[in-house]
Amino acid sequence: MKNVILKGIIYFILLIICTSFLYSQVNFIRPRPTDTLLTGRITRIEWNNAQFNSVISLFYSNNEGSSWQLIADSLSTKFYNWQIPLLDTLKLKFRIVSDINDDPELLWEISNAHNSEVRTVSLSADGRFALSSGGDSLVKIWDISSKAVIDSIKLSNQYIYGAYQFHGIDSIIIAFDSSAILWDRINHTTLIFGKGYFQNIVKSCAVNPAMSLFEAGSYDGYLMLFSVITGDTIASFHSDDYSNIYTCSFSNDGTILLFSTYSGDIYAYDVINESLIRKFDSEDRSGSRLVWSSICSSDNKYMVTGCVDGLVRIYDMNTGIITDTLKGHTGQIRQVNYNNDERVILSGSLDGTMRQWYVQNSSEATIPINHGAQVLSCGYSSTSDTIISAGRDGSIKLWKNFKPHHYEDSIVSIVKYPLKVKIPDIYSKTGEFFRMQLLADELSDIPKPQEKFIDYKLTLEYPSRILDFRDSSVSASPMNNVDTAIILVNSKQLSDTLANFLALSLFGSEISGNLNILDFKVLNSNDYHIDKDDGSITLSSTCEGNTSRQIQFSKSALAMTVYPQPAEAELKIDLNILEKGRHILKIYDEKGNVINDILDKNFSAGLQHLSINTGFLEPGIYFLVLIAPSEFNLKYFVIVR
Repeated sequence: MKNVILKGIIYFILLIICTSFLYSQVNFIRPRPTDTLLTGRITRIEWNNAQFNSVISLFYSNNEGSSWQLIADSLSTKFYNWQIPLLDTLKLKFRIVSDINDDPELLWEISNAHNSEVRTVSLSADGRFALSSGGDSLVKIWDISSKAVIDSIKLSNQYIYGAYQFHGIDSIIIAFDSSAILWDRINHTTLIFGKGYFQNIVKSCAVNPAMSLFEAGSYDGYLMLFSVITGDTIASFHSDDYSNIYTCSFSNDGTILLFSTYSGDIYAYDVINESLIRKFDSEDRSGSRLVWSSICSSDNKYMVTGCVDGLVRIYDMNTGIITDTLKGHTGQIRQVNYNNDERVILSGSLDGTMRQWYVQNSSEATIPINHGAQVLSCGYSSTSDTIISAGRDGSIKLWKNFKPHHYEDSIVSIVKYPLKVKIPDIYSKTGEFFRMQLLADELSDIPKPQEKFIDYKLTLEYPSRILDFRDSSVSASPMNNVDTAIILVNSKQLSDTLANFLALSLFGSEISGNLNILDFKVLNSNDYHIDKDDGSITLSSTCEGNTSRQIQFSKSALAMTVYPQPAEAELKIDLNILEKGRHILKIYDEKGNVINDILDKNFSAGLQHLSINTGFLEPGIYFLVLIAPSEFNLKYFVIVR
């Protein structure tokens, strides 16, 4: 019985593991390897098993995976509709990439770390210790493994607003009442900075990571820069309106200092030259844009702020423009931090949560981390695999950060050029000659169609003995209602008109029927997917007497080629005329106004070559309209200078 239970438990565990693994993977559903995709058309790409906190990116390659082009990233759906580009090669490979993140987990908690709110908390560089400061006027050093206090200092009953590591856990800068204190833990000494300088509380301090300097900002509107080595004041800065300074920080290289005020303004100063780099003016000076925390990117190109209005803003340091706004918090944001590779921003809020945001696309990296009370301080470990948080409940919490998992899948698809051939509807009289065109639709979905030549075989079905074609193989039976014509065309340039047949209606009375394209095959290429659009024919009246048969096969009766495109001072026109008679050629502008009459002349069948001076035309788009006795053709051309 025990063995049965044990086997059941093992099976259940394996089932959970397998289910979790399958759910984590990402796989293509569509397109399938057997599907045919068409250039210029929208195809639906689908995949499965994408989790909430996964980042889905789609790529394609037209060189068998040697390089990849991004289709879309930051996808939260399980499908994407993509228009296939006009590719010169029809070898298309898709790749889907899924970066899935585990949810952060609580590692440990110290419920009553301070007898009041915890105002600042941070981890040592080696991750072994934590530094905290509280409203109980205590600064504490914690051993992470044992959760025990290994050192502390109490500074009378006056307020401590924050504690900051000075290049390690052995020296601590403390924002204390209206001054700053250096606590030397090794020598058990304290040194006061700024006493007598500040006329109000020191709300925030920041340590220069590259120099033996720190800054302290006061509610009196002044910020002082101090040297720890000499104990001297290096520089003094103030806000334009002497508004309360709430927070200050340094860039990673120590060359820029930042501070923000109650008015919402942010100041960036050059530390070495003590010169103002940029002032970021607030749009609202009522305090609703007050900044509680600000940081610079390591390249000093961007600044990130956490604000009273619950928004995280990213600024361009060179222009001062807000490049992105991260929305999700419902309370004031008290802390923002970059992770170690600056791909993710951490924000902690009075709404009781911490959120992590991808810098690249502003999406959330994980679900919100619920501290359980208003968050006043939070930060990453040096490796960003751990997060520490503290707040108004007096607790300190340590979190295991998300771990990314990378999955991908690829698939090769068949891609073809869409070629739609159609026969337009025809109305004629029995006993008369008429034209039947074979047209090509939607050539805009084929790259450079004018450079492509095709050999094709057309199989056409039509009402019995209505038509009489020359140079075709016709099969018919007296009992059949339809005839079939098979026509071969060699090296036809791909254009709107694939063929223009001159036919003779032989039937002796009124009749109507269908013109069905039974088959259309491109003989010299496999690059095309053919769609067929049938037409109809209607004949009226009767045919009396004998009719001479003069059937020809040609290119278009009105084939017109215009080049170069675009043109500058000269435009060349090649006409392939089948129909004898008067031909008129005019230039129109985009509004349909006649710009110039090119020719009005009688032509015999054959090739005609024209060259016209276009120097009188302004740059723009124009249209050439060629009018023949029974039909017309239109081409556009572009003039550039």
